[in-house]
Amino acid sequence: MSTPIESAHDFGRGIATAPSRPAVQTLASLPDLAYRLSLSVLVDALREATPAYWVRRAEALEAVGTPSADGAARECRRHAWLLAQMTADQVASSFDLEGVAA
Repeated sequence: MSTPIESAHDFGRGIATAPSRPAVQTLASLPDLAYRLSLSVLVDALREATPAYWVRRAEALEAVGTPSADGAARECRRHAWLLAQMTADQVASSFDLEGVAA
């Protein structure tokens, strides 16, 4: 069903709801869900810790061609430069692992 343009400012209101408690409990009881989620988080964290990731983001933002995107791209390049200056040990120690279960 299409929504008229006059109602565009209300799009999505009252539609999205949080999953029910039984649905969340079912998901949490899946045998390897926690493992898969933690692996996904770890992969994302490591990917974001590489200068190449931030350079690619900068290039994508520069392709937009607006002043705000250019500013964000400049910050991505600065972040890439900063990460390139760090050793692997310094990058690893920048993760806050306090309280993470082994």
